This record gives sequence, structure tokens and C-alpha cells, in this order.
Amino acid sequence: MEAHSELPMYLIALEESYRAVGEIYDLEMRTDLAKENFLKALECVQKIIEIAPDNIDARREYSWILFRFANISEGQERIEYFEKCAEIRKQLCDEVEDMWSDMELADVYSTLGGAYSQQNDYAKTEEFYLKAFELYEKMRTTAETPHLLDSMARAYSGLGL
Repeated sequence: MEAHSELPMYLIALEESYRAVGEIYDLEMRTDLAKENFLKALECVQKIIEIAPDNIDARREYSWILFRFANISEGQERIEYFEKCAEIRKQLCDEVEDMWSDMELADVYSTLGGAYSQQNDYAKTEEFYLKAFELYEKMRTTAETPHLLDSMARAYSGLGL
């Protein structure tokens, strides 16, 4: 996250440290310790957002940590964190018109579709895969299309179609 004059540097450094330690624990498959550090990083970013609510970098960082936390979570917790991440990234897309924001949101929608698929909620799976597909189509990127189409086919199979 970029440093801004109105932000306490220690909060940025602390957040980056907790996030980095969380990522290390995640790589080591020590999920509980990874989650613990990601939650501490989220607390730091929340304080930064309280100080500077319009700071795009802080909100993007917050959504990234939510995404990482969701990736190592299971069940309903996984979905809740992905949904919160998607909500924040949608707000960012509405405020910042760039392909990067759209790509991040499309990736979250695709991953959220996968999380719903794991819970056999195929209607929600379809909803989020279609949202992802629309964004990928808007960006005219085809890299994710084969994977997404395969995932959608499995969702339709789960719906009995």
C-alpha cells in the first residue's frame, strides 16, 4: 500500500507485516496462524480506512486480505469473506474505471461461484459465474473463458439442466 501523508506509517508497516506473516503461514499450510495474522492485518487496514475513508489503496488492500482469508476458509465463513470482498471490489469498480478493478472483481465472482458450487448451491454458482463471464467479456479477455465455461457446465449439471 502506498504511503499517504495523512496516514500513520506504523499502521501501514504493521499491516504489511501481519499480511506477509499470514502469507508465509498460508504457504506452510498453517491455516490457523495464517488466519490470525490476516485478521490482525484487516484490523490495521480498518483503522487506516477510518482515518482516510476515500483511500482507494487501503480499500483495495482490505479486499485483497479478505480474499486471502476466504481462500483458506471453509463453508459459510469462506462465502461470507468472498462476498464482503466482492462488495468492496464492486464499490471500487464503480469509483475507479480501469481494467484492473474489473479483472479483480471478475476473479472474485468466479471464485465465489466455485465456493457456492462446493456447497451444492448451483443457483448461486450460476449467478456468480455469469457475473464473472460478463466482466471477462466486457474486458475482452478470453484467458479465463475455458475454465469458466467448464465450471458453468458443472453448475448446470448440478441444477439438472
